[in-house]
Amino acid sequence: MRLLLHPSAHRSVGGASGGHELAASPDTPRPQASWMWDLYLLPAGPTECRATPPSAVSVVDEHLTEPGGSVLSVRWDAAAVHAELGTLTLDGREPRRRPESELWVLVASAGAFREGSRTVPAGAALICEGDDPLTLDLAPVTPSPTTVHLLRISRTDGSVLRWVP
Repeated sequence: MRLLLHPSAHRSVGGASGGHELAASPDTPRPQASWMWDLYLLPAGPTECRATPPSAVSVVDEHLTEPGGSVLSVRWDAAAVHAELGTLTLDGREPRRRPESELWVLVASAGAFREGSRTVPAGAALICEGDDPLTLDLAPVTPSPTTVHLLRISRTDGSVLRWVP
């Protein structure tokens, strides 16, 4: 499954701090669903978007600074999932193979990128999970290189991770 979350769909958090939730699981508050992970775009500097659960790991990577001084922040329940946040620089067509057990969140940073026939605009997040697609055909929209942040999430028990737990 692919799900494209445009910047206008990102939930504001932190009041005046100006942070945005790009993606989370679960993506809506439900008492029966256990929190597993979330990804935020936050202003640079100390910002608390909400309380971190006791079993959570929180990573704010200052190397992933966005235009305007924002950073990506990922939190996850270490008992349930493992998450890894990195950066890709696309300067041409670049196929990437995603393990079926992993959920990927790709965030367009410096410019838009294409995944197959889909255009992912700057600031948008593309969620990929399940068996469609396992190979992502990534490319910049323009001839200049494009920066894409990649969040890879997998279950600690090795089972398949789905967008909706």
